[in-house]
Amino acid sequence: MAKLARASALQFGANVTQTFVGAIITIYVINELGVGAFGIFALSAALVKWASIPAVGIRGAVITRMNESDDISPSEYFTTASVLTGAIILVGLLALLGYSPFVEQYLDYSGTQLVGGMFVSNVSFRLVLGGLRGENRVEMSSLYEALWGILSSLVKLALVYTGVGVDALFYGEITSSIVIGIFGVYSLNISFVSPTRSAAISLYSWARYGWLDNLKRMSYSWLDTIILGFFVSTSLVGIYEVAWRISALFVLLPTAISKSTFPTISSLRDTDKLNKVRRILTRGLSVAGVLAIPGLVGSVLVGGDVLALYGPSVSSVGVAVSVLVFLSVVRLVECYETLVMQALNALDLPDRTFRIGVIFITTNIILNVSLIPMFGVIGAAIATLLSMTLGSILAVRALPKAVQTLPPVSAIGSQFVSAGAMAVVLFTILNYRPIGQPIEVVLYVLAGATTYGFVLLSLSSNFRERVQQLLSESLG
Repeated sequence: MAKLARASALQFGANVTQTFVGAIITIYVINELGVGAFGIFALSAALVKWASIPAVGIRGAVITRMNESDDISPSEYFTTASVLTGAIILVGLLALLGYSPFVEQYLDYSGTQLVGGMFVSNVSFRLVLGGLRGENRVEMSSLYEALWGILSSLVKLALVYTGVGVDALFYGEITSSIVIGIFGVYSLNISFVSPTRSAAISLYSWARYGWLDNLKRMSYSWLDTIILGFFVSTSLVGIYEVAWRISALFVLLPTAISKSTFPTISSLRDTDKLNKVRRILTRGLSVAGVLAIPGLVGSVLVGGDVLALYGPSVSSVGVAVSVLVFLSVVRLVECYETLVMQALNALDLPDRTFRIGVIFITTNIILNVSLIPMFGVIGAAIATLLSMTLGSILAVRALPKAVQTLPPVSAIGSQFVSAGAMAVVLFTILNYRPIGQPIEVVLYVLAGATTYGFVLLSLSSNFRERVQQLLSESLG
């Protein structure tokens, strides 16, 4: 457990660093270029993510298979995966360039080559990270992921400042993926060998089901953005993406935990140690909502003030706060769904995740197509919330009986009580002195977070013990 706690802490730190730096750069970019330019980039990123789905399936197979002890070496797995990924990149790039007139009309942006460059570099970089995780080197992968986010943000900042415009957002992603990806390749403890048929078959046996789970995640994260692009302006797409990225902070902890525990759970699935898997899952669920619960309360009380940091092109749109609140609820549900779904994947239960994926994707498509034309960005948020709730219920029901665990009601209840105390403090302060300056947004958020943390540490002995354990393991 000590190694898992340390790995989770490092992954969480990497995610926080990447998100924090990215948020600052996004605020600057939108204030300089307007939310419409950011909407163009968001639509482009959505296209890239959807085009990457087959490659993501291969990457998931690499992580799983390289962790196993069989007759196929990790070098064979990674080399074979590289060849398969290269073929996927070629097909995707040809399709993207072949339909460039339609793509440019959809994006309202004449830069298909840059979109293609982002696709190639991003898929390649993510495969390298998958190789590191397949070697169970979560800390190294987390470090490179954080460095990628920082470098990408700095390049964007520099190029926007020099007047490059929306192209700067693409150059930042491409440059960072290439530079950090090269370092990642040199860090791998594998040698490139000839690809083998047996490795390809083994990878395919996992990926043929795993790709649907990735499609499910892409459907959750990007389908609403894709469909919004057909019905609303790029400015509204940009506002939706801003709210999505703000709420992303709330799910950083369960994301870090799931990434760090995946290799361990995967190594336990063929043994009689499923009780340990259940303990890992229970511990994760007890802290999964630590950020999302107060985040939801904060979005209601100071969400409008946070959005105002992004400039008048965001704050002047009345629907922005409602979108942020809806997406904050979505993130709260996602916190618990993420851990359960990753446990199912790590336990190598592709048939169950396949069924969940089919139901989720079908529901998500129907709801988005039905609600977005009627309610716009609010419809997208509602569709995502309903789909995620259904997916979470199905995921819990799909867990093997030996792994199923009761919700840690006491721990979650303490978090809600602490968030309630935070709400009282913030509401009192806001009534006494409404927010008037950007620095006050930061100060009020810190005041709320401090109140929440203090009350939670006072109420939950289990949370105190976990914090103390994590500090001692990280420092010792």
